[in-house]
Amino acid sequence: MSIYDIPGIIKQALPLAATPTNISSGFSVSGIYPFNPDIFTEVDFMPGYATDRPEVLIEEPNQQDCIDLPPDISNNFTNNQLLIEEPVASTSNNSTNNLPETEEPVASTSNNFTSSPLPANLNTLSPIITPEYIRPLPKAPQRKAGRTNPRKRHTAILTDTPEKEKLEKQKQERQAKKSSASKKRQSKTIKLAKKKLILNDDEEDDTMCLVCCELFSSSRPKEKWVQCVKCKNWSHEACTSQGDRYICQHCDSDDDID
Repeated sequence: MSIYDIPGIIKQALPLAATPTNISSGFSVSGIYPFNPDIFTEVDFMPGYATDRPEVLIEEPNQQDCIDLPPDISNNFTNNQLLIEEPVASTSNNSTNNLPETEEPVASTSNNFTSSPLPANLNTLSPIITPEYIRPLPKAPQRKAGRTNPRKRHTAILTDTPEKEKLEKQKQERQAKKSSASKKRQSKTIKLAKKKLILNDDEEDDTMCLVCCELFSSSRPKEKWVQCVKCKNWSHEACTSQGDRYICQHCDSDDDID
């Protein structure tokens, strides 16, 4: 199913579902109209008990409760006197003579109150222990402060010139980062190749004994080598005859042939 199939489905289903009866019943079932605040009971909210946690409140700076009045308004209250009419006591005794005399209440000094004994089982009542008290339900941890996503986008026309230029600039920056990373990798591989070549050169320069064919790198420490005076190749001193001038067998045989 694609987005092109949705209009055909809605065309048939929407007129059958969006009837006045269904619309009005949706408002009445949810308690919106007529308003019914008690339509949902505590049982309906029990599945959300595990995640029932207070929201993270962001502290806002305290605003000043007092407002500074301008100087001209405050001076008007201090300089101008407010005239308040005081009530004048009436000298006529008509109202006092016509009122009937009433007896003033007198505080009772008798102790008519009796303390009734409390039931015997009141102090021995045990608290109600529920399964939640023995093993409470797991609670979700405290909410973490939301982090702003720097890559969050907003609704815009991508074919518009400013948006298109912005997207092209971002694409060029990504390509520049990729090219710089590839150059770094290439430089590393070139350095590794040079090191390998140097090692190969060392292996080629490793001298071999003309008599026993042992390499110089595998010889024992502090082992003496002697050089042929003609071909300039090397041999173990232990493999050669003792003498001041060393001539290898190859050079010696060539001299005999000549």
